[in-house]
Amino acid sequence: MSDKRLNIIIDILREKNITSTNTILKMSKQLGVSKITLRRDLHELEEKNIIRLSYGKINVISEEYIDNEITGLDHRNKERMDQKNSMANEANEVLEGNDIIFVSMGTTCEHFVSSIKKKVKFLITNSLSVGLKATKNINIERVFVVGGTVDKNKKSSFLNVNFDFLNDIYIDKVFTSCVGISSDGDVFFDTLEESKFIKRICSGASKHFLFIDDYKMDKKSLVKTFNKDEFNKIFYFDNR
Repeated sequence: MSDKRLNIIIDILREKNITSTNTILKMSKQLGVSKITLRRDLHELEEKNIIRLSYGKINVISEEYIDNEITGLDHRNKERMDQKNSMANEANEVLEGNDIIFVSMGTTCEHFVSSIKKKVKFLITNSLSVGLKATKNINIERVFVVGGTVDKNKKSSFLNVNFDFLNDIYIDKVFTSCVGISSDGDVFFDTLEESKFIKRICSGASKHFLFIDDYKMDKKSLVKTFNKDEFNKIFYFDNR
């Protein structure tokens, strides 16, 4: 198994919080391999004690364990952590103090929330993981996790959401990640429901910001949702 593909698989498992073997196997075409090869990759990850496979479920042991235990990938994983920290620090600079912000799901969003140093009056999110990170940051006064049907793979809600809360809350800034951005600047999400959700959130906000990891550059997915020009600023770290 190539180190590059291994790293991409780990990123997908983390970013999308995938817990189903079938879900990752459906992405074989995106990874450029057969389902048989991808299944072999998963078993090799299990042999390395990176994941556990059981009755169609995937359990990632921990982010720290992955970063420290894969021989030959330590340097690349450190680069990725540096990228996320760099984007998080840059995003901190646009906060003005006592902002009301929305932060979507993803590991980069989690890094950002953990790194917030200015006072945030109210943080809204649809991600359970981001919400938990936010409760541990003393600079965030209040945390609101949007209610709705939770996607078990992504640990986020964007289905059957009641948007009435937007009638009473003015969002200063939206921070979101995405699945990919094309060379033309089109921003993609992988489900129509998620696309509709984030567009609805952005419609009630003053400013919009986007996180782009390097492996999402020049990448398309199912649903074209925005163009890069619709964002006030894009945070990216492209060292290809």
